[in-house]
Parts: sequence; structure tokens; C-alpha cells
Amino acid sequence: MKRNIVLAFVLAIACQAMAQTPRWIDKAKQATVSVLTYDKSGNLLNTGNGVFISSDGVAISDHTLFKNAQRATVVDCDGKKMEVNLLLGIQDLYDIIKFKVELNGRKVEAFEIQKNTPKVGAPVYVVPYSSRKEKSCSLGKITKVDAIDAQYAYYTTSIGVTEKNVSCPLVDGDGKLLGLVQASQGSEEGVSYASDARLADALKIDAFSSGSTLYTSIGIPTAMPDSEEQALLNLYLQQKDLSPTEYETKLNEFIARFPKSADGYVRRANFRVGQSLEPSSVQQAEADMQKALDVTKNKAETYYDYSNLIYNYVLANPQHKYEKWNLDTALGYIRQANGIKSSPIYQLQEGNILFSKGNYAEALPCFEAVNQTGVRTPVTFYSTARTKEMLQAPHAEILALMDSCMSFFQKPYVPDAAPYLYERARYKMLAGDNRHAILDLNDYYETMGGRVNDGFYYTREQAAFGAKQFQLALDDIAKAIQLNPDEPLYRAEQAVINIRVGRSDEALKILQEAIAKHPDNAELYRLQGLAYVQLKQQSKACDSFDKAKSLGSANVDSLIQKYCQK
Repeated sequence: MKRNIVLAFVLAIACQAMAQTPRWIDKAKQATVSVLTYDKSGNLLNTGNGVFISSDGVAISDHTLFKNAQRATVVDCDGKKMEVNLLLGIQDLYDIIKFKVELNGRKVEAFEIQKNTPKVGAPVYVVPYSSRKEKSCSLGKITKVDAIDAQYAYYTTSIGVTEKNVSCPLVDGDGKLLGLVQASQGSEEGVSYASDARLADALKIDAFSSGSTLYTSIGIPTAMPDSEEQALLNLYLQQKDLSPTEYETKLNEFIARFPKSADGYVRRANFRVGQSLEPSSVQQAEADMQKALDVTKNKAETYYDYSNLIYNYVLANPQHKYEKWNLDTALGYIRQANGIKSSPIYQLQEGNILFSKGNYAEALPCFEAVNQTGVRTPVTFYSTARTKEMLQAPHAEILALMDSCMSFFQKPYVPDAAPYLYERARYKMLAGDNRHAILDLNDYYETMGGRVNDGFYYTREQAAFGAKQFQLALDDIAKAIQLNPDEPLYRAEQAVINIRVGRSDEALKILQEAIAKHPDNAELYRLQGLAYVQLKQQSKACDSFDKAKSLGSANVDSLIQKYCQK
């Protein structure tokens, strides 16, 4: 009987030894790696473990290992180092990170992830990182399974581990990966925990990942989202934060990932023209747009994009060197878009191009058509008003359009309303309605929070003078001079107001100071002559008029004839 007990014990020890060196151990050792992270200065930050979950270099590890790291490498069981080049996802709650290793076309051994959740009592192994020669692994069983989001598992096992085992693989009896060992939650011995590898594998980058501190605190680049829609949003969100070189790299990555997406080529074309207006850059942009036309599923929209790119190029570069891109080219593409699908947006684009070409009569119906649709905006009504101004339409028609433009806003006005308030004031001045123009200009001042320039004060001075509000006119022209003391027009205007209210001595003082700074300004001498006329100093007036004439004044002859003919 005693002999049988001893034999059973020996057999049990032998079975345990065999269980600790299962047939799949070599493959598991090759798929388990050491992970080293480094700070900005290149100093070693942390060391830990990780596992490959795909042969093309996708791996998982613990997120803590990567916090504040600027770069990372992995070392396989043969001592071969590989650089981590992309972050693929982070789950901070369960301390998981998914990343990609640069393999330069090679393949690595990787774990197959177990798709099913094992039951309590199932045997499991923890495989530590070590050289290929070492075959050790720890055997235990699952003692508890908790659910994560009803899809994944959080395992408790009977295997005791140390800090060196964190992020080592937890493997089932078939050598399939169940999860990653997590840091100890207490002082319990003979207990370990592991997060589900399926949760790690499911991690993805979305459009907002790149802006999250989880990712920005790590210097390793973040991968592009798998979804084209998310990737496009990601490009948009990152553009302001990336350098031109980094953004171009992202554009190239997007095009490589989604070669049949017209959006990638359109964005890269716009980027190239935005960076340089030289013909070489424009030719590259042209090639991108032609490629976009080749792959697009929406030709009308791509023709619109092409037209818009050319239109903006011409406006930004009036002396453009790439003759193939001009307003006629832009007009041709938008008309192709309109020919495929009639759209108010396309009509507005056609109107803008025709206006820029000076074809106001053709532009007008484009703008008017847009104003009858649901996409009408303050811009479309203002564009119509400008076109009617160029066609010399009655002031009442133009002001009606500006009223429609301002109907989109309510008091207190938002800053977006400011330009239209200013323009409506200008149109009211042209119509002779200076008093209401002042009201719009006052609203403009309030909307801008008082942050206005000398040009504003000069404009309101003109309206005030026209409305015979001379004190306001004097106050505003004084403010314009204060902001821009070297502008002779403002000094001249200040003198005109003083002459108008009979303050000829003050006007002469202003003009003499202005002439000292601008001795070749004919208008200043003409006004000086008028001030002398008011003071009945005809000889001095005629000297001033003669000086103005000698400097080329075109409107002084009648004054000489009136006051200087004997």
C-alpha cells in the first residue's frame, strides 16, 4: 500500500513537470517580449513585458509602462531589438496598451487569442519573458471569472506572480492567449489577475484619440483610425496641432490607407497649395486633383472642390505663375459640377467666380437664386448687394438686401454681424441717409467692444459731417488722428470741419502743422486758401491756391477764377 502511494506521488510530480513544459512553449516564448521605454533624454524609463498578437508586429502590454515615454523598443527571446512605431489603442481602466512594432517586412511569432471564455477550474499558464533556452512556465487554474462590459473577462488565477510577471501572457492548455497578467492588487500569495486579451485586441484609435492626454503624453505617434470617416475627422482635428511636415505625413498615411478616397487627394492638394504657390507645388496639387477625379464616387462634389481650389489660388496669388489655373478654369469646373447636379452651393461658387471676373450681370442671377433656397446666409445677401452696387442699381434695392442680410442677427449683435453693420452703414451713406448710418456704426463699435481702428473713426466722421453733427465729426477725426497721426487726409478733414463751422483760425493752425509735415500735398494748400478766404485775406488765399495748382490740384481753377481775378 505504501509503495502505491509513493508511486502515485512520483507520477504526479512527473505530470506536473510535463505540464510546465507544454508542446507550445517554444512558440509562446517567441511571442513574449521584453518592453523598454525611454524618456525625452533617451534614458531608460521603464521595463516590462508584452506579447505579439499578430505576425505583422501588433503587440499588447501595460499602459503604465508607456506613460510619459518618448520612444520604446521590444526585445524578443533571441535578443533582437525592434522599435515601437505606432500606438493603436489605450484602455486606461484596465491598464492596457496596444501598439505596433516596426518589422521592415518581416514576420514574428504571435499568440492566437482564445475567442471563448474558459470556465472556472480550467488549467492556465503564465509564460515569463526569458531566452529561448529557458522552457519554464507556471501552471495553475482559473479560480474566478468576472465580466467586463458583458463581452470580455477578468480572470483570477491560483498562480502566484511577482512584478516581473506583469503583462506576461496568461495562456490556456492549447497555448491560446487568454490575457495579460496585471499588477498585484494586494498582499495575497498564490493569486494573480489578468485582463482579457480580447479587450486589448479590440482597442482602436478614433478621431479624438490624438487629442487625448492618454496619447499626447506619449511621444510615439498615434495610428490613424480604421474608419475612413473617423480618419478624416482625425485629420481635421490634428491639422492645427501638427507641423506642416507632420501633417503631410498624416495625409500620406491616409492616402496609403484609403487610396480610393477622393477626400485624401483633395486635402493634400489644398495643403500643397497652402504651403507654396510655386508652379512645382501647384503641379503636384493638380495631379492630386486629377487622381481625386479618377477615384471619386461623387464627381460633382470633386469638380466643386477643384474649382474652389483654383479660385482660392487665383485670389491669393493675383500674379500667379501657373497659367493653367485661372478664373476661367475654375468657372469651367464649377459648371461641370452644376451640369451633373444643380446645387445652391455650386451656384454660389459660380456667382463668386463671375463676380471676380467682373461679369456682374451674369453673377447676379446666381446669387439671387441662392437667396431663394435654404442655404441663403448673410454672405449671399451681401454678395447680391455688392453685385447690384457694381451694376449701379438703385440705393433702395441695395439697402433692402442689406436689411435681409442683417435679419439673420438680433441685438445684442455677435461679432459675426460686425462686417455687415459696417457695410450697411456705408450703403446708407451712399444713399444720403447719414443719420441711420451713424446708428449702424455705433452698433458696430459696441459689437467690436470698442476695438476699432482709425478708418472706423474717419468713416463715422464722414457720416456725422453729412448729418451735420459737427461735434461728433470733430471728436471722431481727432481720434483718427490720434491713432494715425501721419495721415494727411485726416488733417485735411479736420480742417474742413473747422472751416464749415467758421473756426478758420483753428483750421489754419491745423493746416500749417500738416503742411510742415506734407509740403507737397496740394489739397492742404487748397484748404488753406479757403480758410484765408473766410478770414478775408484774399492775397494769402490766392498764394495758397497758386501753390495748390502748381502741385497739380485739379479742382482749384474755379477758386482762382472766383477769388483771384482782378
